[in-house]
Amino acid sequence: MGPHRLSLFLPPAWLAIALACSLGACGSTGQSTIPPPAAAQSAMPGVRAVPPLVLDPDPRRAVAQLEDARTPGPGGELLEMLRSKDASLRARAATAAGRMRAPIGGALLTDALAGLLADPDPGVGAAAAFALGMRNDVRAFGPLMARAAGAEADANVRARCVEAASKLAEEAGALEDPARLEPFLRCLEDREPGVRLEAFVGTSRWKRGARADAIDGRLAAAVAREPLQPVRRYGLFALERRKAAAGRPLFLSQHRSEDAEERLFAARGLSTFPPDAEIEMALLEAVTDADWRVGVEALRGLSKSSTPPALEAVLLATRHANHHVRAAAVEAAAVQAAALGTLMRQNPALSAQFQGLLADLSPAVRAAAIANPLIGNALTARTQAAGDISPHVRAAGVLAYGKFTISGGVNPLQLAGGSVMAPNETSLLVRGAEIEALALLPAGEASHALAARLGLADNGLRLAALTALLELTTPAVEMAEVARCFDTARGEVATEVRFNALKLAGKLGGDAALELLQRGLQDEDAYVRQVAREELTRALPSGDQRLRWPPPEALPPVELAFPGAGLLAHPRPRVVISTDRGELEFELFAEEAPQHVANFLAHAESYRGTTFHRVVSDFVVQGGDARGDGNGGASWRGDALRHEITPRKYVRGSLGMPRNEDWDSGGSQLFVTHRMTPHLDGRYTIFGELVKGFDVLDLLDLGDVIREVRVIR
Repeated sequence: MGPHRLSLFLPPAWLAIALACSLGACGSTGQSTIPPPAAAQSAMPGVRAVPPLVLDPDPRRAVAQLEDARTPGPGGELLEMLRSKDASLRARAATAAGRMRAPIGGALLTDALAGLLADPDPGVGAAAAFALGMRNDVRAFGPLMARAAGAEADANVRARCVEAASKLAEEAGALEDPARLEPFLRCLEDREPGVRLEAFVGTSRWKRGARADAIDGRLAAAVAREPLQPVRRYGLFALERRKAAAGRPLFLSQHRSEDAEERLFAARGLSTFPPDAEIEMALLEAVTDADWRVGVEALRGLSKSSTPPALEAVLLATRHANHHVRAAAVEAAAVQAAALGTLMRQNPALSAQFQGLLADLSPAVRAAAIANPLIGNALTARTQAAGDISPHVRAAGVLAYGKFTISGGVNPLQLAGGSVMAPNETSLLVRGAEIEALALLPAGEASHALAARLGLADNGLRLAALTALLELTTPAVEMAEVARCFDTARGEVATEVRFNALKLAGKLGGDAALELLQRGLQDEDAYVRQVAREELTRALPSGDQRLRWPPPEALPPVELAFPGAGLLAHPRPRVVISTDRGELEFELFAEEAPQHVANFLAHAESYRGTTFHRVVSDFVVQGGDARGDGNGGASWRGDALRHEITPRKYVRGSLGMPRNEDWDSGGSQLFVTHRMTPHLDGRYTIFGELVKGFDVLDLLDLGDVIREVRVIR
């Protein structure tokens, strides 16, 4: 039998009308637009013809299709699945619904998920709660908190409710309302460890408002009483993330914890305070920690101090065996330049030691050394920009050259004609750095130079010019150049070029900008259309009611990979990534993120020879981009991957998918975390986890090469 649409319990036509009304197609939405340009009069702005979605007869395959298309279905089929008698299908449908951010599906979809919070199957309730947090519909805050406070509810359901509610609390106005906030704060001392953990992390998502000190006090008191180390880690993270003064005693006590991640979050927390004697003593102790990650964080804190012990610790760390620590020491020394400069003038040998860092074996250390005024200058930066073997160091040299000044405060780029890289430079990473450096020129010159790059053939370089222009306070660029950049952006990186061109148009303003934004409503990419709507909404006078925005439409049907077929024959395949430093063995989560795992395996051969183009000490290593500059990489289908975010937490060795501002913009790249990173949880897809090779992960440096990816199970 061929594919067919699933039947409905409710008449399809009636439910389709209800869905449309809930999305704002019926009645006033409070949003507005302006009439489309003459060329687009034949179509309602933002409405595009999408090929019909023909659903597979297998309900689980059908829900995957609906999820990837980001639609409840032409007849509301996903709502039917949420009412299925099969608990596993209800849970799977809830997960799919959570990947459709509001207003997709409207109130009907949010209410259906809220109704599942009390489902007799705890797995369904937990999936529905997580989905409500992902949908970002503020209407769900009340039901989530009510279920979280229910003593009879399953512990995991309550934990997911707390997690989801924390994402909605700020917009719901709960942070400034003691009565509405109190139920959440009581969860900080809940009987269930999972609930406490999510409450701890939840506070880290909130901006510091009028009641910040009260929140911090409750959080610190709860963390101090927390008996479980794995949960306490998250509390320390939250206190550090909030820069909570109330966390100081805990940071001081936990910097000697037996747990390395508690120590590193304690060091990060101490680094948020002015370094008085007590804090400096703790950081000095942490610099020599056996775990390099703790040492890196301590150096970042000590960079704020210019006492002799702090300077000595930084100087000593520049000779550390670990390249992450050496690079952090060089960066700390740059902050301490005034005090260290005095020492260097008194001790020529010290100056020679620093100069030697320009020849360090680690590209990360050399890149940091170039930008350090105690080590580099305009001449050394120019030399490295044109001659270093590593493109990452050459890129650092280009940027550093633009940041140095010469006599009279002149930017050396002005004298160099805007370029210091070798004439035959082929690295897109270096060429992109040159464009970034142009933004350091005086405003008028920067705008002119960057605008000239909008016409380059390479989309990645045009993107660099656009983002640099957006950073300027008042970019001076002709709208015709921006429109031409938008209209000619096709192929790899083109989508990101187009939505950034629209952002620049919104910043520039004027009739020509409005015309381009209206054309953006007809773009082939859903996120480009979304940006066009957002920029137009900001540009219109308040209360303008000339037109309503139409409901978001489904994404085009695409080829999907399913567990149990082809590359995904094993639910948890094992792969080895061979690098210059050794082998990394990962377990992949094919059941949780099937499209991402299929994508990774399909790209296995193309990863050969790509590099780790981004290494952020005590955070992530990122690679897998054939361009080498961090801009490249489509999915195995040739488009962008829709996210498959789950409640899984980022821990040391998590394998994740990078993206841009569009949640559904995954590609071929990958990143691996050095430590637990709760601020990435619920925001980036995790599709694997390191099981062997943690020492190799710690050794990876800028430019290290992926030699091979092979499946071993």
